[in-house]
This record gives sequence, structure tokens and C-alpha cells, in this order.
Amino acid sequence: MMSLLQEARLTPQQAGFLATAKESAQHLLSILNDILDISQLETGKLQVSPEPVDLLQLINEVGALMRVQAQAKGLAMRVAVSAPLAVVIGAWLRDRLDLWWVILLAGSAAMVMLAALYHRMPTERLERSEVSGSMPHFHLVRTDRQLRMTLGAWMLMGFGNLMLLPLRVEYLAEAQYGIAADAAMITLLTVTVPSVVRFLTTPIFGRMFDRISFFAARILTNLLFAVYVVAFFSGTSDVALYVGSVTLGIAIAGGDLMWMLWVTKFAPHDRVADYMGLHTFFTGVRAVTAPLIGFLVIERFSLGWVAVIAAALMIVSSVVLVPEARAERQRRAAAVAAG
Repeated sequence: MMSLLQEARLTPQQAGFLATAKESAQHLLSILNDILDISQLETGKLQVSPEPVDLLQLINEVGALMRVQAQAKGLAMRVAVSAPLAVVIGAWLRDRLDLWWVILLAGSAAMVMLAALYHRMPTERLERSEVSGSMPHFHLVRTDRQLRMTLGAWMLMGFGNLMLLPLRVEYLAEAQYGIAADAAMITLLTVTVPSVVRFLTTPIFGRMFDRISFFAARILTNLLFAVYVVAFFSGTSDVALYVGSVTLGIAIAGGDLMWMLWVTKFAPHDRVADYMGLHTFFTGVRAVTAPLIGFLVIERFSLGWVAVIAAALMIVSSVVLVPEARAERQRRAAAVAAG
């Protein structure tokens, strides 16, 4: 059936998905053959036939099959380290706040070590794109409507989230907001609780990623971020603060996984680097500008109004994706009906 489907007119993205599915079926057949080989080995009838293997192709095929599971486990490992470390740092700063620069220095050293490790990782040179220009992938924003809508919605949601990122600490620490939390409580609510929840929910999102609509999942994640903002910044009660922190952890678990793997849903097989490069560029733009805008806005509005603006941006980003979610659902229904 897959061979017949390959003869149909498919988009590059659909052709890539079909190739991965066919490779998975072939690997399953190989496993079944291996089971039969074991029975032949026991009876002394197994014959070994050495064949040349393209090692790079084999590695790429294994990577395509295991990408989602590996990314999910990588996220879980990162979160498992950050959660207890945040508790230790918070407790240490509670009595030594004047030594904050030690934490900053240690973090900087860790980032340098991380860069050195990345530099030592084996890489494969990408083929030069046929499109001319110093930034060839930017034309995709103009030609790919689905990509344009996705990046636009991500920009709105990202601005809403990153505007409040530095303001969470100010909200918890400043006495004028009625909380006046110490360093240990701040790290607990802003790092430890969200990290623990991310650790618990990331594997769930990893299993769900290929089973649900991307746009529906992105809308749900955006709305979870909005719920976090409303709960966290709506009052000073411990219940609201913890509900907001837990919701933030769930939202980040889904958001991180989709941030890294969304290109597998959209990009043609030979343009993954261009799509991801474009996505990373706009992520950097909002990461640099959104916190600055947040501090500029709070000079003119109260923190409560800044939270309302952020939540509104998150809700608008969900509304923008509703037509895309409907279209995706219709395509899936049509594919099921045709099958």
C-alpha cells in the first residue's frame, strides 16, 4: 500500500513522512526475520551473508525513527537537573544575597563548557541552498502561508510570555505587590515547581506529539500559558501562585517539545535546516526585545495590566491558529475517507 501511495502526487513533507513510515515497516520486517533467524540458529541452519552498509544512511534512518523519543528524553534529563539545582541555589542565596555574582559566574562558566561540548560534537556539512542571497530561507515566510501563520502566532505568544519572564521575580520580591517572598520561595515558584512539572509531563507530550494535531496542541499550549498568567498574577494567595507555577510547567513541557520538533510536521526533507534557522532567528528576536518591552510597558501601566496584555497576546495567538487547525482536521478526515 505504501508503494502505491508513493506513486501519488505528494508534497515534499508528505513524501518525507511516507518514507519514514516505509522505513519503519521495513525495520519491523527485519525484526521478524531476526526472530526467525534465531530459530534457525538453534537448529544450525543459519547462513550469514555479509553485505556493504552505508553507515551515514543507517545513522540518518535510525535518527528519523527515534527523533521524538530522544528529544523527549533529552528534555526530561535537562529538567531533572535544573529542578534540584534551583532548590540549592535558592537556599544558598537566601542568606548570601550579596554573593549573587557567584551564581552568575558559575552559570557563565557552564555555558562556556556547553559551547565547547557542542563544538566537539560530530557534524555533517549541509548542502548549499539553490536560492541566492545571504539569508535564502527568509523567502519562505512569503511563499509558505502555513509557516507564516505559525511563526506569527508563535511571535505573539512568545512576546506575551517573555514580557513577563523577568517581571515574575519582581512581582514576588517587591513588597508593594503584597508577597515579599525571599530568594528560596522565588526559586521554588519560578524554577523548581515548573521544572518538576515539566519533568513529569514532558514524556507525555513526547508520546502525544505524533498522535495529535500540531495546531490543536499548539492552541492548547498557548491557552495553558494564558491560564498561568491569570492564576499567577491575579492575587497574592499561595494557591494561585502554585496553580500558576504548575500550569506554567505543563505549558513549557509542551512548548519546548513543539519548539524543537515542529519542523518535522512542516518542512520538506531537504529544507529542515532552513525552516529551523528561520524559526530560531525569530525566537532570538523576541527573546532579546520582549523583556525590554515588558519593562518599558510597566513604566506606563501597572503589573496587573501588563499581565492582561500578555494573556491577551496568548489568546490572540490561539485564535490565529484556529483556521489552520480546522484545515488540518479536514485534511485528516479526507485522508481517512480516501483510505
